[in-house]
Amino acid sequence: MIHSLLIYREKSIIHFEEFRLNDSSNDPLLSLSPKATDYKEHSLRLIMGMMSGLTGMIAMLSGPNSSSKFESFTTPEYRLDYYETVSGYKFVVMSPPNPHVSQVDIRADFDRLYSLLFVPLVIRNPLFDPEKPTGNLRDSHCLAFVEELRTHFRSLAWVGTEAPILHVGPHTTSLPLQPLI
Repeated sequence: MIHSLLIYREKSIIHFEEFRLNDSSNDPLLSLSPKATDYKEHSLRLIMGMMSGLTGMIAMLSGPNSSSKFESFTTPEYRLDYYETVSGYKFVVMSPPNPHVSQVDIRADFDRLYSLLFVPLVIRNPLFDPEKPTGNLRDSHCLAFVEELRTHFRSLAWVGTEAPILHVGPHTTSLPLQPLI
C-alpha cells in the first residue's frame, strides 16, 4: 500500500496525494488529502530539500563521469523511492518497506507512470500551467491523471491493495500501516 506520492519540479509542488486503507468499501485505495495543508506543505518542502541534498551528494561522491543516481532508501518504517525525469519533474513514493521488491521493477513502473500517464494527461493538457502549480492536479484540470493514477497503482505488484498485507509474488508479508507525514 502506498503511503504517499509527491510530484514536484524545482521548488514547486505539482501534486501530492496520501493514501490509506479503506475497510468500509470495496475500494481499499482511498485518497486522504486532496490538498496539502500548511503543515503538510512544510513537511513536503523538507522532503524536497532532503532529496536535493541526497542527489547532490551522490553526484558529488560519484564523480563527473559517473552515471550513478540516487534511487531509494529504506528505514524500518518506510521505503522512499525517487525518480527524476529529463524535463526536471521529480516523483517521490513513500511506501512500507518490502525486501522482496526489486529496484528494477519500481524503476520500470516509474517509467510507465511518467510516459503513459503524466506526459499525456498532464504535460500535454493545454489547461495545465506548470508555472502556476496548485499542489494538486485535481485543481489544475488534470482530473483524468488523478483517476488513472489510482488505477495504475492498483495494478502494481509491489503496491498491494489488501489491508494491511502486501502480496508480492509467492511471499506474503504483514506490514503495519502508519502515516509518514
